Amino acid sequence: MEPDVKLIITDIDGTFIADDESIPKVNMDALAACHAAGIPVCPCTARPWIRAQDAIVPAGFSDACIVLNGSVIFDCKDGSILYQNTIAPLEVEPLLKVILKHSSTVMVNRPDKFVAYTGAMEAVKDGGRLSGFPSPDRIAKIGVLTNTFADFVTEAKKGCCVIRVIVDLAHRPLLEREIAALGPYVVTSDNHWSVHVLAPGAGKAAGIEELCKYYGVERQNILAFGDGENDISMLKWAGVGVAMANAGDAVKAAADHIAPSNNEGGFGKTVFKLIFHEDR
Repeated sequence: MEPDVKLIITDIDGTFIADDESIPKVNMDALAACHAAGIPVCPCTARPWIRAQDAIVPAGFSDACIVLNGSVIFDCKDGSILYQNTIAPLEVEPLLKVILKHSSTVMVNRPDKFVAYTGAMEAVKDGGRLSGFPSPDRIAKIGVLTNTFADFVTEAKKGCCVIRVIVDLAHRPLLEREIAALGPYVVTSDNHWSVHVLAPGAGKAAGIEELCKYYGVERQNILAFGDGENDISMLKWAGVGVAMANAGDAVKAAADHIAPSNNEGGFGKTVFKLIFHEDR
């Protein structure tokens, strides 16, 4: 049976954009076709809002955008917040103490900005960026750079959506067990060395569930695209889940369809095929 698609959700990195962060023309064409047909297309990304705009603006997304792995939903048109799910303020300090036992590179994402601590930025002190970690100089301009752990906690409590951690793969199981001992937090990743800690019940699936309420759409009318571990929940939750050819085996197993790779414009080609019955 052909899907009755009323809302499209797409991951950004490894899905909508190519590896060099360019946007395949067929994806732009598909986005325009959906807009003309009245079908909202919403990005759903691990990126914070300030980084998501690097793809949203040139692509021309104009509907809602889910960021921080489902924790916050913004309106692309005016940047207003439509929904947010944050870690309770009293729970922030115990989490950070456990995490800092296992990593020397930790950052907090509030809905509007980064919060970092100079004592926990080992991997980015040279100005490099890891999985969305900006340099200290950039944080000082667009976020909050604290010099003490106490100040870090104070700023993080003002809206802790995601705690981002760079951790050795071998240490991740122990870190996850210690986090689980504190509560039912969601631990996910967009690559093999970066861990994201979210509030209980958060995640991309939770984000698109909230988006369905906003648009008045049922889950069976959702078409979702993704390539990473953090996309699995939304691919399973959506009426039709599409994994990219460049996705891992676990992601493909969660999907209903496999699209060509992100570098081949797999998003656009699949949208044209499933919705507009065109081969591109």
